[in-house]
Amino acid sequence: HSRPITCSWNVMSPSPAPITSSSGVQIIPTSGLLPPQSLHYIVVVGGLLHGDIDLPKPTLNYLKEAGRCGISLIGVCTGSFALMRAGLMQNKKICVSWFHYNDLINEFPDVTPIADQLFVIDGNRITCAGGAGAIDLGAWLIERHLGPSIAQKSLHIMLVDHARSPDTPQPQPLTTEI
Repeated sequence: HSRPITCSWNVMSPSPAPITSSSGVQIIPTSGLLPPQSLHYIVVVGGLLHGDIDLPKPTLNYLKEAGRCGISLIGVCTGSFALMRAGLMQNKKICVSWFHYNDLINEFPDVTPIADQLFVIDGNRITCAGGAGAIDLGAWLIERHLGPSIAQKSLHIMLVDHARSPDTPQPQPLTTEI
């Protein structure tokens, strides 16, 4: 009986064509770009950094419009790069995976990314290192809007005992080979 009851979400794209993830999985959009004012959050999920790194113009314009409207924007994994490229992270703290730390400072030398936390909340901008940290961010959002018991139930459904706080250190790379 899993279904959206108190929350809903859409996978938005300016085109109805499938979106191919960096791993090759195709995701079918459920809607076009909805009016930003009708949304509480817009989550930008990152993809590959190299190659064609320009955001499609309709997506770029949409994110800028959402920013002008004061909508909370969330960058997950390299989604923070998309928000940076759109000019939507000025004077904001930016969480990035240690894996992409150098990529971020090479592209944006004027920022100091945070790579020792799972996610960072800075006003209406939230950035997340990605991976399992997205579960912790999701639990934080659910708890914020629906309460701790629903957040805990959501975690248990995913077989997760408890959410980690935003400032929990990211697991760091091994310094020796196994």
